Amino acid sequence: MKFTSTLGLLFLISGFVHAKKLNQCQEIETQLAYANCRIHCENNEEGKIDNLTIVFLQGKMSDEDFATVKSYDTITKLQYLPVDYGYIKAGTFKELKNLKHLDVSSVNLSQENIDEISTLVNLEALALDFCSFENVKDFSSLSNLKNIQFLSSLQNINGHYRSLSQTPYHDVPSEFIYQFKNVKDLNINSCSTVDLKQFNDVESLWIGHVENISSLKNVKNLRNLRTPPDNDLSVLEHIESLDGIEIYNEYSISDPDEISYKTTNFALSENSKIRYFSLEGIKVTNENVENILKLNDLYFLNFINCDFSSLSDENILKLKELEKYNIIDWDDPTSTEIEYPTDYHYYTEIDDPEPTNYYNEFDDLETTDYYTE
Repeated sequence: MKFTSTLGLLFLISGFVHAKKLNQCQEIETQLAYANCRIHCENNEEGKIDNLTIVFLQGKMSDEDFATVKSYDTITKLQYLPVDYGYIKAGTFKELKNLKHLDVSSVNLSQENIDEISTLVNLEALALDFCSFENVKDFSSLSNLKNIQFLSSLQNINGHYRSLSQTPYHDVPSEFIYQFKNVKDLNINSCSTVDLKQFNDVESLWIGHVENISSLKNVKNLRNLRTPPDNDLSVLEHIESLDGIEIYNEYSISDPDEISYKTTNFALSENSKIRYFSLEGIKVTNENVENILKLNDLYFLNFINCDFSSLSDENILKLKELEKYNIIDWDDPTSTEIEYPTDYHYYTEIDDPEPTNYYNEFDDLETTDYYTE
């Protein structure tokens, strides 16, 4: 009888402990339940928050909301995507010392914000997309962040991202980018004066118009390149390490029927090992097709919203042949009588069977949808 009572007491205690098991994700979801936001949260083994993504469907976080977030000091990945452009109160970041990945969008950054971010010495990935730096005068403190492997500061409108309705357009200061010379993955599509020779270790690069990209021929490990057609692409002939190339035309995806197609000229290295090639918003020429078809290792060829009207029948048929090998994806070239697939696909980054892009770490939610819907 005594044994039975003791056993029952143990079950009671066990059930109580189980009921009280820590679940900080549940806590923060309850605390932010009133806000019009979508939350993705992951706890660590102890039930404390490890990964937190907050996507606001309307408005932005209040100071009280930020105070709630920073009270969970075990967070290692934080992603904040507001709809409305705004500010982040000083003191918000300084207590999040365990952060390894920080992604903040559509914020007018202050000097205090930058100085606080510079104290997060465990950071490996930093994304400040659609942010303004106009109130920041000194970026030198960011050189403390020695572990940054991925840096993103996207600004302008193009086929995959668009500036949100209340987000003004801002150039990214080159002084900000130069604090991260050892970065491996670099996304900067609004800094025309950047000197790319500062980044000899970069492996994946997304750029907008840059005055001079000739120094890329000295980047020995450059694998993935995303560039607009108005850059001087003759440099591609001298880069043998490339695995993937995307040449994109900057346009608003909200109105793809009014694309102003651009032409592009490029030559590729005879020793090229390129497996992925993508053209977006481009008026495809016969010379383009002939250069692409020289790629012996081509794994996937992608056309998004392209104009094929100037292609010869011969080159159209050559492209048609690629369908047999399942390595081509394209939109309907309406100027021809051949039937083509009409499926439309978004490629937010270079397709790689063995991805190395640190931006994958942020894709717990398919956040691209919030920019393109």
